[in-house]
Amino acid sequence: KSCVEQFRISLVDQKNDVHARLMSHYAEVPEFWYYILFVVSLILGTINGYHNELLSGHVLL
Repeated sequence: KSCVEQFRISLVDQKNDVHARLMSHYAEVPEFWYYILFVVSLILGTINGYHNELLSGHVLL
């Protein structure tokens, strides 16, 4: 099968996708963990950027 056909099938039939079945065994991560990770990364990047004379706006890049 071509890659395009496989892609179309995977969009429609996600129940038979082996990766979707494996991931269904795990609980979904609460959204606040992503916010915590973002804030911690931003703080650490800002501290590191301050010591390396990096402009604060460049941390977001």
